[in-house]
Amino acid sequence: MYGWRGRIGMMLPYDNAVIEPEFARTLPPGVSAHVVRTTKTDRIELAEESLLLAPAMKHLRPNIALYCCNASSFIQGRTWHDAFLERFQAAVGVPTESANSAMSKLMAHRGVKRVAVVSPYPQWLLEPLAKFVTDSGFEVVNIVGLGLEPPDINALGPEQSYRFAKEADVPEADGVLIVATNFRTLEILGHLEQELRKPVISSNQALMWMAHQMLGIPQGATEWGDSRFAWPVAGH
Repeated sequence: MYGWRGRIGMMLPYDNAVIEPEFARTLPPGVSAHVVRTTKTDRIELAEESLLLAPAMKHLRPNIALYCCNASSFIQGRTWHDAFLERFQAAVGVPTESANSAMSKLMAHRGVKRVAVVSPYPQWLLEPLAKFVTDSGFEVVNIVGLGLEPPDINALGPEQSYRFAKEADVPEADGVLIVATNFRTLEILGHLEQELRKPVISSNQALMWMAHQMLGIPQGATEWGDSRFAWPVAGH
């Protein structure tokens, strides 16, 4: 059986072409990840559709479920997000976290208080994103958006996330947050931490870290993105 050590159910937006390859390269032995994908393009409709699709995930027999879309679960605020996550968990029937809750927990775990945020999202999404991060207990000292809509984001390479994260960083920030599960970061987190000398956290990194926590699987000697180790990439 695939996932004999732990099986992850993942709810993905229709356009996400990044998180599956990044998870496939970083899953520990004996852990598998299985996807249910939405069809809606409107972010509010996307979240509501995921609640209708969530019961189907039970057929995957997951141990945990991850809601892998940032924008659709922060756009209506922290209070709405928390209520939505409760509804999603009830529909799936197993412990659940979202990309946003995972990022918040990893930032707290790594001691980040003042954060520079970078995202490929359009400008109109930056205000609700900053408010969500602030309402989650962190100070946003800078935020940078690339101005892209979903169909264009998954074409970006890691060089874009590397360059824009460096541009977003400011001396006041004690950490950098890269937001979007459809934005490649796997290859550049360790490099950024070594160069910026501060924690650099991405959506997909936080989700994988959270999955380890939920499944009770040790992270190993180090944590992703920390310059003391890199993502545990299979075959590397």
